[in-house]
Amino acid sequence: MHLSRRELIAALAALGVAPSAFTQDDEPHFTFAHGIASGDPQRDRVILWTRVTPVDPTETLRVNWAVASDPGMKQIRKSGRFVTDRRRDFTVKVDASGLHPGLTYYYQFEARGVKSLVGRTRTLPVGHVDRLRRRRACHCPAVEDLDVVGVDLERDRRRVGRLL
Repeated sequence: MHLSRRELIAALAALGVAPSAFTQDDEPHFTFAHGIASGDPQRDRVILWTRVTPVDPTETLRVNWAVASDPGMKQIRKSGRFVTDRRRDFTVKVDASGLHPGLTYYYQFEARGVKSLVGRTRTLPVGHVDRLRRRRACHCPAVEDLDVVGVDLERDRRRVGRLL
């Protein structure tokens, strides 16, 4: 079986393994390797989630979060801090409330100067909602775990493969 360089890097990324050629000696002792997510949108709030992956399982991390109205994270609308440790399996789950209905927001986490990717979410509009448009987007290195949230894995795996 012959793998192209791109296929090899994609396979390693899916397993959560980074080839040593892509790592740096000054990398922080933790990452946002499990990605970021948002869900359970309401008219005035959304749930934001991430998991910090520390090297030292005994440490306690203070994770800052922010919700902005722009993808550059310049117009911050809500922000806060969440403390996590091994008792929470280093997960962060924030109920970002006080948002306006029917708007797109952007969110990001930060711990010890390391920032996560910027995510996009949306609050529900005011009034009756007949149906919601389904958007299947994620930032998650473990694509196989997405069946937990009901994503059509084969279709999305092909789509992700085209992006790589």
